[in-house]
Formats: sequence, structure tokens, C-alpha cells
Amino acid sequence: MAIHDFDWLRWTLGEAKTVYSRSVAMEKGSGPDYALTTITFESGCVAHVESTWMDPGGFATSFEVCGSEGMIQFDSREAQALRVHGGDAPLPDSALAATDDPYYLELRAFVDAVQSGTAPPVTGRDGLAAAAISFAAMESAASGKAVAPRRA
Repeated sequence: MAIHDFDWLRWTLGEAKTVYSRSVAMEKGSGPDYALTTITFESGCVAHVESTWMDPGGFATSFEVCGSEGMIQFDSREAQALRVHGGDAPLPDSALAATDDPYYLELRAFVDAVQSGTAPPVTGRDGLAAAAISFAAMESAASGKAVAPRRA
């Protein structure tokens, strides 16, 4: 359910060390409809990923990145989707265009790489690593224990 989030976090924060996840299903025997996953990275960073199929507002994505100098917030449901807080001077909000859709950009980058004969920005190895985090999250949700993702 959150493989794109896991992929982005790995790209941003490095390799995942452990994954702990809890999930619930609306119907017994179905896949998870809601999951909360905590990933601890080898860099020492920690991420919490909340994913659900049950949002009545439809698909949305949001994140907060916090550090010693401030915070970046993004929420795709907001008109001013990106906000930056911190430092001495206020930073302006930034509106994103509809063409900034991450799925469109992902496909566009792949098509451009194929057409130009260059390597795609996201490799098959990156996909395997994101899948390994997803499998570790599912295993953790089933066992109730933290799981180390398998290395590709």
C-alpha cells in the first residue's frame, strides 16, 4: 500500500535497518485497509508512514520533514501544498502545478530515459529495495515484531 512512500524515504534517508508495522482490515481475510509503519534507517533517521484505502476524500499524500533548522510540510490536498518553516527569515509558500503529479513525473522520466537511451532515474534495484521494505512491513504486521528488510 505504501511502496512509493517507502521508495522515496529510502532515496531520501538511505537504507532501512528495521521496519515495524501494525495494520487492520475492514473484512476478515482481506488485505490491510490501514497501516502504520515505523522505519528506522541506518543513518539514524526514523520515519512514520501512515497509509490507508479508507480515506473518504480519496488519494492524498502528505509529509513533514523535521530537522534541527526547521520543518518542511507538504499536503497534496492544500492549495499551497508546500510550506517551509525555520531560519531567521520567513520563506514563501509554494503552490504546485497539476503537472507536478508524482505518478505523471515518474512515468515521464521513465519514457524520457527509454527514448534517449539513458538509465532511468529509478532502477530495478531501487524497486526491489522498496519491495523488500513492503514485505518487511507485511511480515512485521503479521508477527508484531520489527523486521530487517532483505537486501537486494
